[in-house]
Parts: sequence; structure tokens; C-alpha cells
Amino acid sequence: AAPGSNVKAGDTLFQLIDLETVYVSAIVPESEFPRMRGLTGAELEIPGVDAPRRLTKLVTIGRVVDAPSRTLPVIYQIDNRERLIAVNQTVYVRLLFESG
Repeated sequence: AAPGSNVKAGDTLFQLIDLETVYVSAIVPESEFPRMRGLTGAELEIPGVDAPRRLTKLVTIGRVVDAPSRTLPVIYQIDNRERLIAVNQTVYVRLLFESG
């Protein structure tokens, strides 16, 4: 909204974002869904940071496939107090599975 303009009920005026805790969503092909039972963790590669970060707090493994892309999300929570990740930034996630 611009100063002095009218707004309607339901219009978004601003968003508050907690930058200290962010959620990283790995997009997984639906064909990999059965493997998710063996998921043991993940690593996050952040552009400009040398070593990958271990992701340990799994939030959810999606159970609904996105129809257009035929994918589902695997979402991790990460401590971002160092501000290494921007909201909506593209990062790379390596999912780790039990061997065998």
C-alpha cells in the first residue's frame, strides 16, 4: 500500500519475518517418496560458505504431491542467527539415508 491510498479488508500491508529461524524446503521427485522412510538427516550447502551445514531438525516430509511438478517437499528448520540464509534464497540440500 502507498501512503494515502485506500486498502480493502484482507489486503496485505506488510509481513513480519523471523530471520533467526528459517525453514529450508528440499523439493523431492515423487518417485523418491518410498526412500523417505530411511531419511537420517540432511546437509545444507549455502553459496559463499565453504563447509555444508548439518540439518537436524526435520519439520515434515510432504504427503501431498504438487501436481504440476510431481514433487513433494522435505522441510527442515535451521538456526539462522548468523544471517547466512536469506528468505527465499536458493540453496542446495543433500538428503542423507541409512545405508543398506
